[in-house]
Amino acid sequence: MHDSKAITFVNARNSWLDNVNSYKPSSNTGDYHLLSYGVTIMQSRSLTIQNMHFQKPQYKGEGGNGYAPGQR
Repeated sequence: MHDSKAITFVNARNSWLDNVNSYKPSSNTGDYHLLSYGVTIMQSRSLTIQNMHFQKPQYKGEGGNGYAPGQR
């Protein structure tokens, strides 16, 4: 579960991600939407990321995993 990602941009240019939300699949027994990271960006530029709502990560360990602004 550590270091798992919902969306990853690698070597992306002039790209966008808009209006994406996490949700709890019906098969989840716990109240989780994500395992660890929502979006990661590596070696990319000129990206627009807007209107995102990710919540309820299962893993909230070290290294920024499961961190979301305003969430503790």
